[in-house]
Amino acid sequence: MRSLLRFILWYFKFVEDICKTIRMGNTTTPPCDTYNGTNCTLCLQNIMCYWCDSSATCMTIDFTGLVSTTCPVEDLFVTQCVLNGLYSIIIIVAAVLLLVGVFLCLCITCCICCCWCRAKKRSYSEDRQQLQMDKIKESKDTKRLDREQKRAEIRNKYM
Repeated sequence: MRSLLRFILWYFKFVEDICKTIRMGNTTTPPCDTYNGTNCTLCLQNIMCYWCDSSATCMTIDFTGLVSTTCPVEDLFVTQCVLNGLYSIIIIVAAVLLLVGVFLCLCITCCICCCWCRAKKRSYSEDRQQLQMDKIKESKDTKRLDREQKRAEIRNKYM
């Protein structure tokens, strides 16, 4: 669990810092060790660094282990200095879950609307068809009554 949290922190910091590098141009930055004893904001200016608040050290992100195990997750700051690693991961996960929930609600709403529209269209076409059948039946009935009336007139005439 801890390694997953550290990976998520590293991943978001890495993506954000890549975007910063693309916007500002590729500039060379000193190694993370030079920021030891300074503050969090100076340390996090470097793409490859994270800040450990308990020891006030700036450490390099290792791509094999991602983040050093010497710093507890509660004291770890990546990409920003306001929320520690644990809270920022909780916020990221909550935001992702919220987006997934909204997407699922939209999909379900669209499916329900499509089914309702199809049913309404089907009932409309059935109503139209029934109306046409009623008109045909009515015209047949009037024609039959006219024929019977003519037959009755002919019978009365020749009887």
